[in-house]
Amino acid sequence: MARADSIDTTTASVSDAHAHLIQRLITSKPNQIRYSADARDLEERAAHVQAIGNALMAYLSEIVADTAYNANGIDRDVCRGLSDDISDIAGNFANAAERLREDNAQFGVGA
Repeated sequence: MARADSIDTTTASVSDAHAHLIQRLITSKPNQIRYSADARDLEERAAHVQAIGNALMAYLSEIVADTAYNANGIDRDVCRGLSDDISDIAGNFANAAERLREDNAQFGVGA
């Protein structure tokens, strides 16, 4: 909870990270998949997830670091697993795109 004697205790780096996160959310819109996803759809979704995830990680890392600087008992490595999770999600989409391309090539279908 914010202290009553302080209007804004947020550091410039936290504000910058927040602004960057919001900008990434505004500018990185997911592609629309119509009917059935093709390999390109899946690759675009993977890139979107990675871009948004990277921005989220940067923001959360800055929040954690700033909070840890100002408070005892904060684990600075608390976000470590989230980076792996974001990569796993994006990788899942990219792998599915590759499998779809391979299946299409096997059956002579354009991807």
